Amino acid sequence: MDDYQFPDGITFDKFIGNILTINGIAVTITDILSEKLQPDFNERRGVFQGLTTQNNTVILRNYGISELSDRRQSLGLVLRENFEDEHKALSACQGINTVPRLFAVDELVQAASDPFPNGYLRAIVMSRARGQSVVDIFDDLDQQDYTTIHTQLTAALEHMRLNGYVFIEPPTEHIFYEKSTSRM
Repeated sequence: MDDYQFPDGITFDKFIGNILTINGIAVTITDILSEKLQPDFNERRGVFQGLTTQNNTVILRNYGISELSDRRQSLGLVLRENFEDEHKALSACQGINTVPRLFAVDELVQAASDPFPNGYLRAIVMSRARGQSVVDIFDDLDQQDYTTIHTQLTAALEHMRLNGYVFIEPPTEHIFYEKSTSRM
């Protein structure tokens, strides 16, 4: 199913101000950080900033079609496994100070106002990563920052490896760094 009527970045604005409850945690959506159509997977992925009564959070939400044709059923299984791997890896790495804190995970059914009514809505609620993407601040970094990022990233990836997860070719824009505290 093609989704040509909803290009990247314009459909999730309507969720700002909404409250989404994930495993008993009510999160008010305050901003959209990213929105991407994945047509090969019949899925839209959104990254939202939100507020709970206690924390500034980020919500990763995958909106998909629950009913796939027979030939695409295996794709649905892969998408579910990818989601499970993502939140299990985050959970396994909670001991690392450089990894966002995991608050809740759930799979819900989309409402009539969502992109694929009655499809799945898989959500992960976690703390927001400190700092900025290293891509955005690259010109402001010095050799000490590079060394610090390398050391902290190596420790995080090694922790993941020891817990059975491999982060293959992590996108550079997913690495956040806070120059004032020298922390990822």
